[in-house]
Amino acid sequence: MLPLFRSIGRAIKLRPVPGCLTNLWLSIRWNAAVSPRARVSRPWLLRLGRGAQLGACTIECSGKGVDIGVDAYVHDDVLIDCQLGSIEIGARTTINSFSALYGAGGIRIGAGCLIATSTVIVASEHRFDLPGIPIQQQGSITAGIDIGDDVWLAAGVRVLDGIAIGQGAVVGANAVVNRTIPAFAVAAGIPARVIKMRPGFDGQKG
Repeated sequence: MLPLFRSIGRAIKLRPVPGCLTNLWLSIRWNAAVSPRARVSRPWLLRLGRGAQLGACTIECSGKGVDIGVDAYVHDDVLIDCQLGSIEIGARTTINSFSALYGAGGIRIGAGCLIATSTVIVASEHRFDLPGIPIQQQGSITAGIDIGDDVWLAAGVRVLDGIAIGQGAVVGANAVVNRTIPAFAVAAGIPARVIKMRPGFDGQKG
């Protein structure tokens, strides 16, 4: 069994292999559960923690790849695209359906986070500051996104590049986060603004 397992691993790097076979290999290698309907490009750049679960999602690995922690859960219809950067999802974090993560500048999501449906996290920004050059040809700038442990992003939140969201923060539905959110804060709106601190955390720093 072990020689066969190693042969499959080598074959995946050398030539196209049916997705269901690739996903079985990932499940066995990492002691995780990868749906036969998940689509994973460059699976050798995907690292899974024990007990991680991947639904029928799409993961585009490139750059430094994707790390998904112990017991994390990525639901169906999630898009995770490294875009030559890196994406790290912490232990026990849940990414719900129809969310998208674009990791050109690097995305780190801490442990125990709740990322609700239709959330979009984009670690890059298109340039538009060069006169005479079409925007499409100006390329992107990147800074990266850092989301602390125990954060809840409600449905439809947008997180823009260069942002940090502190431990234990909550961001309300459909908010656009274009500035840093402190630990244990509750933020909402377009753009997202802190409206209060979570009960029991007033004045506490993360």
